[in-house]
Amino acid sequence: MQRAQVSNSQSALQTKFVPAQKTRLQSIKDCARYVWEKLVKLTTIVLPPNLGAMTISVNADINILPTLRSNVDWRVNYYLWLFSASSIEMPCNVSSHCRVHISNSYCIDKTCQCTRNHLLRNGNACVPVTASYCSTTDDCSDPESICIENRCQCRTSYVMRKSKCLPTKLAERCSKHSDCSEVKFAMCLNGQCVCIDKFFAVNATTCAKALGGSCITNKDCTVRFSSCFERICQCNRDYTQYSDSQCVAMELGTTCFDNSTCNLIRNAHCFENQCSCKDNHVEINAFTCSPLLNAICSDVLECAPTNSVCIDHKCQCKFSYFMKSNYECVLMYLEQRCRIDKDCIDIRFAKCSDAGKCVCHQNYVRTGPTTCSPTLGGYCTSNRECVTINAECSRYRCRCSAEYMQFSVNLCLPVFLGQKCNMDDDCNKISNAGCFNKKCQCRRGYTKFNHENCLPLIGASCTEHKECAVYNSNCVNNTCQCLETYVPQTQSQCLSTALDVICYSNNDCEILNTHCSRFQFCVCNKNFIAMDSKSCVTILEADCITNATCTTANSDCIENKCQCNQGFVRGLYNDCVSATLGDACATNLDCKNIPNAICIDKKCACKLDTFALTPSACTHLLNTNCSSSADCGIDASHCFENKCQCISDWTAITDTICAKRKYRLFYSLVVKKALQNCSAGFELYYCNDALDCGEPWHSKCSQNRCVCNANHMAVNELTCLPILGGPCWKDDQCMTKNTHCIDFKCQCKPGFVSVATNMCVAS
Repeated sequence: MQRAQVSNSQSALQTKFVPAQKTRLQSIKDCARYVWEKLVKLTTIVLPPNLGAMTISVNADINILPTLRSNVDWRVNYYLWLFSASSIEMPCNVSSHCRVHISNSYCIDKTCQCTRNHLLRNGNACVPVTASYCSTTDDCSDPESICIENRCQCRTSYVMRKSKCLPTKLAERCSKHSDCSEVKFAMCLNGQCVCIDKFFAVNATTCAKALGGSCITNKDCTVRFSSCFERICQCNRDYTQYSDSQCVAMELGTTCFDNSTCNLIRNAHCFENQCSCKDNHVEINAFTCSPLLNAICSDVLECAPTNSVCIDHKCQCKFSYFMKSNYECVLMYLEQRCRIDKDCIDIRFAKCSDAGKCVCHQNYVRTGPTTCSPTLGGYCTSNRECVTINAECSRYRCRCSAEYMQFSVNLCLPVFLGQKCNMDDDCNKISNAGCFNKKCQCRRGYTKFNHENCLPLIGASCTEHKECAVYNSNCVNNTCQCLETYVPQTQSQCLSTALDVICYSNNDCEILNTHCSRFQFCVCNKNFIAMDSKSCVTILEADCITNATCTTANSDCIENKCQCNQGFVRGLYNDCVSATLGDACATNLDCKNIPNAICIDKKCACKLDTFALTPSACTHLLNTNCSSSADCGIDASHCFENKCQCISDWTAITDTICAKRKYRLFYSLVVKKALQNCSAGFELYYCNDALDCGEPWHSKCSQNRCVCNANHMAVNELTCLPILGGPCWKDDQCMTKNTHCIDFKCQCKPGFVSVATNMCVAS
C-alpha cells in the first residue's frame, strides 16, 4: 500500500494522486464522493498522465484529509476531479459549498442543484429562465432571450412558451421541430424554421399550401390563380405552374395582378390587370411580344418591323433603310429621285415633284428624312401630328388653338393679352399691343381693358369716346383728354376741380383760387385742383415764380415748376408723399426721409449692413455697428457695445430676427429633437450639429440652437429660405418678392432691381 504524497504550506495543501495497479472496487464513484465530502479547503489535485496534464484547484480541509491507497483505481481521482470542477450535482453538505463555485445554486439531497427559476448552462452555471431577474444578457438561460430592465425577455420575433423562447417567424434559429410551433405548418431544418413539405412561405409568419398539396376546397389553395382539382392544388386554366408557389399566365390577355404572373410570355408585363406587351413592343401571337424600333433586344431576328435587325442590343433599321415610325423601316426617303408619285408611296403625304424628287404635299412639311407632318389645314388624327406651334387637331385637320388665330399656313398668333410671343408681329391681332418680356402686352400710353383690347390713356390717340380707358375722360380731337372740370394728374388719372358750392357769378366763389363755371358751381382755377371739396391747391408741375404759388404740402417752386421737395415724391392725388424704397432719385437727399437709405443707381435703396424693415424704412442688421438703440429697429434688439444685439434672454435666429430664449422641451417619437417656444410664432430646434437643423444650405447649429444662415430669413418655425444673394436651386426657395433662382443664387427678376437684401422693385 502506498500513501499519497502530501505537502503542507501556509496557503494550501497539495495532494498528488499517483495511480497504481488497477484494483476492482465496488463503487469508484462512492470512493471519490467520500474523498470530496471531507475536502473543504484549497487543494491542488494533479490528474494521472493518461488523462493529460491538468491541475484543478478545489477546497480542502487538511485536518480531515483521508489517506488514499496506491491500489485505488485512477478513476477515483477522475471522479474526485469531476466533483471538484465546480459542476452541478457535485456532492455537498450545505448550500454554501455550492454557492462558492456556482451562483444561484443550493445543496439538496447531498448534491448541488440550480435554484428555482434558474436553469443549468454548460454543466457549471445556473442562469435565470426567461422573465426572471438578470443584470446582463449573459445571465439569461435561453439563447434567444436578452436582459431588458433586469428581466430576461425573449428578443424580437420570439415569444415565451413554458420558460422557453420560441420563434414567431420563419428563418429564425431553432434546434428541433417544436421550436417552430408558433408558425403553423413549420419545422426546423438546418437550424432554421422553414415551411414543411408541400407548403410555402407567404410571408415571414405564414406557411400556405403549395401547388401539388392535398386540398378539399378551393379555399385550401392559397396560391394565386390556383384551385382544388381532384383534391390537389393546381393552376387554373390558362395558367401553368412556374414554381411551388406561383401560377403564371400562358397567353396574352390573361388576368394578372403583378408582372411576375406574365413571366412566361416574352416581353410582357401586367397592365390594367391583364398580361400585355411592354411599351414599344407588339403582339406577334398569343405567347410572344416582339420589340419595335429603338426597343431593347437580344437576338438578331427578334425585332418585329420588316427590314429591322438587333444592333448593339437595340432594334434598328437595316443599312440603307430609314425609320418611318417605330414599327416601319422604308427604303425611300425625301429628296430621293423618282419618276411618278407611286415611287414615293412609302412616305406618307409625299409625292413626286416636277423636279423628279420625293417631296411633301401642300399643307405638309418635312420633319424627318422619311416623314411629312401636317401644317395648318393638313390631315391629322392627334394633336402631336400638327407641327405648327399653338395648333391642335380638330375635326381631323390641324387648326390654331382657340386662343390663337391663323396668320399663315404654318403660323398661329395669340389673340389674348398675356399669350407667349417672340416678336411684336406675333401680337398684331391685338390693337396697340406689342411683345414685351415674351408676352403680348399693351404699348406705352395704353392700358389693358380686357383680354383682347388695349385702350388709350390720357394723351393717346383715339377715334371715339369709348376708346378712352381713364375715368372722366373723352376723345377730343382724336386724343383722350380729361372732361371739363377735371385735370390730368397722370396718364391714368383725371382729378376734379369742382367744389361743392353753387354759384351764379365769380363773386359767389369765396374759396381762394376759384371761379364760377358754366355749370353754376365753383371750380378751381387753371393749374389748381379741388382738395376735399373745400380748397384748391396748385397742380404739381404747374408754372410758378415763388414758393407761395405752390400750395401742395411739401412742395416748392423749383425751376419755375411746382415740385415736391427733396425726400418727397408725387402721390396719386396731387400730393407729395415721403419717398419709399425704389422711388427715383438723383442724390442721397432725395432719400433722406427713408432711415438708412441712399441713392443707388437712381433708386432709393438700403445702405450696406441694413435691410428693409418696411417699404419706407431701413434698419441695421444684427451684429452691425450702431451708435444708439434707435439704430436697431429689429424687435427685441438694442445697441450694446456699439453693435445691434438681441436683448437679454433673447437670441438671434437670423441676422434680422430675435427670438425669446425661454422654451419648453418636447421630443418626437421618431427623432429626439427639442423645440424651443420662441417669440413671434417661431420655435427653434435644439441641436448638436448642423444635420439636426435640416438642409445645411439654409440653416446651421449655433449654441445648440438651429439658426438661419447668412442671407436667409426664417419663414416659419421649421424653415429658413434665402433672400437676395442666398443659395438656391429652384425659384420657390427665394422668399423675396419678385426674385427667382439664377446661377444658384436668389436674384431680382428681369425688370426689377434690388433696393435691399429683401426687396426688389420695378426698374
